[in-house]
Amino acid sequence: MIKKENIKTVLDILNTPTTDIYEWYMTYYKKEIPYINNIGLQEVGDLITEVGNYFVYFSTLHAQLNTMVQEAKARKLGAESYKNIMIRRDILGTFAEECKFTYTAISRICTMRIEGNKELEMLSH
Repeated sequence: MIKKENIKTVLDILNTPTTDIYEWYMTYYKKEIPYINNIGLQEVGDLITEVGNYFVYFSTLHAQLNTMVQEAKARKLGAESYKNIMIRRDILGTFAEECKFTYTAISRICTMRIEGNKELEMLSH
């Protein structure tokens, strides 16, 4: 199993097999969307912060790799190097999209919870 600290930079990503990159993401960064009844607002807030930070992290790595793809194209690097960068760019783009989806879903849970609490409060008056 790959350790979280083994992949820190874009260079690490370029030198890591794709299956290991997926394992690294699934083990350390993938978050399940909780059921609304199983989580409190504090936990929701913590989870939103965590997933939001992951989104920024993967978006930044994706942008770096996207720039590297453009540079590789301009410098006419070999097809194998170019393909390697593109594959990893696409993988990190997928991770960023998953984090964004999770963030949005958790944010909606938070909103539903707050609105539900407001309705309960109004009904009790």
